[in-house]
Amino acid sequence: MKNLIDVHNHTVASGHAYNSYGEMCEAAAAKGIQYYAITEHAPTMPGTCEAMYFTNFHVIDRNAYGLNLMNGAEVNIINTDGDLDLTPRILAMQDIIIVSLHSPTFNGNRDLESCTSAVINAMRNPYTHILGHPDDGQFPLDYDAVIRVAAEEGIIIEMNDASFSPWSYRKNCRENARIYLERCFHYNVPVILNSDAHFCSKTGCIDFAKEVIEENDFPESLILNDKPEQFMDMINKRRRSWGGEPIIF
Repeated sequence: MKNLIDVHNHTVASGHAYNSYGEMCEAAAAKGIQYYAITEHAPTMPGTCEAMYFTNFHVIDRNAYGLNLMNGAEVNIINTDGDLDLTPRILAMQDIIIVSLHSPTFNGNRDLESCTSAVINAMRNPYTHILGHPDDGQFPLDYDAVIRVAAEEGIIIEMNDASFSPWSYRKNCRENARIYLERCFHYNVPVILNSDAHFCSKTGCIDFAKEVIEENDFPESLILNDKPEQFMDMINKRRRSWGGEPIIF
């Protein structure tokens, strides 16, 4: 499988990543990535950029660095209602919205019911495209319920390479991935393997996620990394659901 897509990357603007926007894009282009997104942490993450940052992406050339370039946010799910930490007006300005649970930003209980409700409600937000790293055992999930809603809503499930690395702080990721991958197969829900890079040499890297895919015999037909047209069709279908314009390169 050729990796043509990486849409989860961070720059110095996120506060705990270490390269500039340009450096990240140059690294992606050098690795043969074609569809690329910078998705900074949204404002409740300590140290990241303010909401204003996410309102000025129109100044960026979509074809800079020889990439099909997108801009967006890794938005924090902040409570069990699935509320997000960017306003609808700003969410509508983004090309890509990844919704994720993070310890510093989630204000709900961390039991199965609360975390599952938070994720499902966030996925039902019309601006959501991708569920980020649903593998972290610090936030237990009813994977059958989560993946069923992903199928209903047209949400892409992320296989986060950083989750499966030896230095990951997330808990029981490989074991949890086995469960949600089986549910993705059952409900015919596609996944995207993303790097979650915070340093330029890591962008486009999905080797750990590929290991997990192979360990679980997950079919390549449900992996979007070498299917950019299908990936963009899913993104644009979600955008059209609230009246947004499709992304065209």
